Order: sequence, then C-alpha cells, then structure tokens
Amino acid sequence: MCDSVYQKFIQSNFPLSGCIGKEETDRLFNRVVENNIVSDIFIKYIKTSSMPCVLSFLEDYQIQLNYLLLFIPINENNSINFCMRAAIEHLLKFLYSIDNKEHESKIKLTNFRHLKERLLDPSSPFKDLKLEVGKLVSFYGEFSNYVHHKRGRDEPELEYMQSIISQRSFNFNTLDNKLITILNSYETIICNTFKISKRTLTVSEQMRIRNNLTGKRADSIFTGLYSGTE
Repeated sequence: MCDSVYQKFIQSNFPLSGCIGKEETDRLFNRVVENNIVSDIFIKYIKTSSMPCVLSFLEDYQIQLNYLLLFIPINENNSINFCMRAAIEHLLKFLYSIDNKEHESKIKLTNFRHLKERLLDPSSPFKDLKLEVGKLVSFYGEFSNYVHHKRGRDEPELEYMQSIISQRSFNFNTLDNKLITILNSYETIICNTFKISKRTLTVSEQMRIRNNLTGKRADSIFTGLYSGTE
C-alpha cells in the first residue's frame, strides 16, 4: 500500500474511499504539485510583464485544480469532470484576457463559443500556439460533455453514494494522461507568450522544479520554455 503524503490525507479524511492504496492517485497528486510550482513561477513573472491580462483568472485556475485533490477520494465522475471543466474555463478566460481591453466583469460572462473563436482566431496572440490552445479548448468541450451526460439511478440514494466512494472507480489513468497534456500545453503557451526562458528563471526556481518533480516532467517544463532571443 502506498504511504505517501496524499495517501495519508485520503486515509485520514476519507477512510472508506476506494482510492486508498492506488498509485495512480499519487500521480494525480504530483500533477497538481507541478501545476502549483509552475503557476507560482509564472504568476511572479506575469506580474512584471507589460502585456495586459487579468491575472485573477490564472489564480482561480490554480485554486480550482487544487480542488481536484478533494474530489478524487470521493470517486464520483461528475464532481471530477466538473472540477476539470471549471479549471480549464478559468485558464481559457485568462488566455482570452491577454492583450485584451475588455473589463474583467465582461470576460467572466463570455461564453465558450466566443472564447473559442477569439482564442483560435489568426489575429489572436496565440497564432503560433494554435495547436496547444486548441488542445485546451477541446478538453473544455470534452469535460463539459461528461458533465451534461447524466443518467438516472435505480439504487437507493445512500447506497449509491456509498458505492461511489468505496467501490466504483473513476478512470484515473486516463485523467492522468489528460492532465499531462493540459500541463504541457499550459506551460508551453505561458512560457512563449510571456517569454519565460531558462535565462529568466532563477537558480532557486530551476532547483525547485528539479527537486520536486520527476526528471521527465522537469525536462518537459524546460523544453517548453521560451527559446527566442528577445
């Protein structure tokens, strides 16, 4: 049985969870840790950038993805899918706010269709990152479809709730693969949009990445850094 920090958290707070002892939940925990590390670093440099944006959307994205660690032990599909959809929505609205004169209150009300059209428009700031932005847009649509696809249950309510927590299993390996793709796209888009390069990062920031992530994930982050000369 796994004895990680996250497993101890699950055992202590969700003692009936069917996720106890599952290594794939630790991988998901590591993705959230990675997201927190890179987001902290990104936010620091974005604050010093002259490019207009609404940083609160990025902060909301980071917070929302942390909620995933609460929904995983509950093991309920709709909760996990809703959490992922909300996180990606905050991220897309942050990207939409970049070099955009619209007020934050108006951006909050922007529907998905308009977000998609604006972000994938050839005149957007992401014309050279269209593939990566497109992946995020696709994931938002995918998780939205999951959320809206609800079916009735014949089981008594409380028995069904208990079976969700203790027996039924969300496909965490699939979610992990999706999170990796989301992180790769997110990191590439932010680094290239705000020109965050290896020269930009301090030694302590580089060490934080190396010391807290696997070698493969750290290499992926450094590969996604801005490599231009500006």
